[in-house]
Amino acid sequence: MGNIHSQSDDNILTPPPNYTTPKFPSLYDPTNELASGDNAESLPGVYYLYYSTDIYRFCLYWTLILYTPMYLLCGLHGLFVHLITKRTVNKVALLAPLVYLFFGMLFGVLSSAIV
Repeated sequence: MGNIHSQSDDNILTPPPNYTTPKFPSLYDPTNELASGDNAESLPGVYYLYYSTDIYRFCLYWTLILYTPMYLLCGLHGLFVHLITKRTVNKVALLAPLVYLFFGMLFGVLSSAIV
């Protein structure tokens, strides 16, 4: 099962002796596996997370990276449609992208906490 080490007969996973948390953004490079076949133990690009804080941090970063731009684009689209149809600049409409950005970040944080 890869580089996962377990203590005697317990189901508790412990990190390898010289474990350091992998750097963000990537844990796994699938091109290494495709190049070398099924031998996952010797792959240089495969890293595992062992601590719950590291897992939460990686989930938080990735959900913020994926959610925030999508919500911002939706807010900008709403502003664009408003400007096309009304032909005037409404101060409240200018806040739409910021409100969408805020909610995108909020939903990203909540989603990463649930995962």
